This record gives sequence, C-alpha cells and structure tokens, in this order.
Amino acid sequence: MDSAAQVVQQGANLGERAAGVMQAFVDQAQKMTEIVQVTSELSFQTNLLALNAAVEAARAGEHGRGFAVVANEIRALAQRSAESSKRVKEMIETTLEEIRHGMEETQQLGQFMAKAKSSMAKIAEVMDEIRLATKEQATAVDQVSKSLGQVDEVAQRNAAFVEELASSSEQLAAAARDLEQLVGYFKLGTANPVGFTRDPVESAGEHRNVHVVDKYVTPVDHAVQKEDAPVDDLSGFEEF
Repeated sequence: MDSAAQVVQQGANLGERAAGVMQAFVDQAQKMTEIVQVTSELSFQTNLLALNAAVEAARAGEHGRGFAVVANEIRALAQRSAESSKRVKEMIETTLEEIRHGMEETQQLGQFMAKAKSSMAKIAEVMDEIRLATKEQATAVDQVSKSLGQVDEVAQRNAAFVEELASSSEQLAAAARDLEQLVGYFKLGTANPVGFTRDPVESAGEHRNVHVVDKYVTPVDHAVQKEDAPVDDLSGFEEF
C-alpha cells in the first residue's frame, strides 16, 4: 500500500513537471508568434514598397524598365514571405492549441493523481482498521476456543459425575431391596416372607438364629391365647 502511494505521488510530480514544460512551450510559441507577426508586417511593407517602385519604374518608361523588374521580384519575395509567415503563424497557433489541450489533460491528470493519493490514504486507513479488527477477531476466537475447551472439560466432568451418580443409585437401589427383604424377613409373624429367598446352606447355618427369632416372636403370637392355654404349656417354644 505504501509503494502504491509512492507511485501515485511520483505520477503527480511528473504531471506537475510536464505542465511546467508545456507552459514554457506556450511562452516560447507566443514569442515565435510575435516574431512571425513582425515578419508578416515587414513582408507587407516590402510588398508596398515594391509596388510603389514598380509604379515609379513604369513612369520612368524605358529607363525604369530594369528597376521595375527588380521591384516585381522584390514584391514576389515579399508576398512569398508573407504567405510563409502566415503558414508559420497558423502552425504555431495549432501547436499552441495542442499544447493548451495537453496542459488541460495534464492538470486533469494531476487532479486525478491527487484524488488517487487521497483515496490511497483512505484505503490505508481502512486496511489498518481491518488489520486491527482481524487481530481483535482472532483474540475473540482464541477466547471462544478456550471457553469451548473449558465447557468440554466441564461436560466430561459432568458425564463422569452422572456415571458415578448412576452407579451409586444402582447400589443404593440394591441396598434398598436388600433392606426391604430383611425387613420383610424380620416382620412379626412371618416365617418366610414373600420375595425373600434364602440359600439352603445359609438357612442351615442361621437355623439357630431363626429359632431365636421364633422363640421371641411366638410368645407374642400366643399372647392372645393366654386365657385358653395352661400356664405350663410350653409347646410354643423350642429348645436350643
């Protein structure tokens, strides 16, 4: 961007120098026009003098015949000089017109270069703003990436916690079922609660405890029958 601005500035400088050179050409052409104008006036005066000389030679008759020839030649040269001066003047005027047109185009080029320089400066400012915005956007993207990483880490932790919670819930549910079965087993008046299955070996090993439970449960079951049963009736108890 800086190199482009330098090129535009160099173009503007060249345009200014070209305009100066063209202006110098215009000045020189105007001086040439003045010289041609003087030449045209001299040719006109020479033509008049030649014409007057021819008239006087005609009056002199035979003696002025040679002078009349010279006067005619001078008159012809004066006319040719006047015509050449006229053509030179026209050429100079045409050249001046072209130079003026070139100066106008050069001035327009200079104005265009100035506008281009201003536009390049604005573009440079916009590029700086875009560069700054891109840098800020990159920083924001980096922060978002870090935040997403933290969110992913938290999600993984939550997933692990949910798995642990599910495992704990299953263990708690199993413990609750076991507790429910135990409560059903120790329920008053229930020798074999529904839904509680005991291993035969475990039942044989715990047979003494079962009788202890029955020993303490049976009197409660037979307490209602105290009026009908004799005091010495111990049929409801078992010995160890």
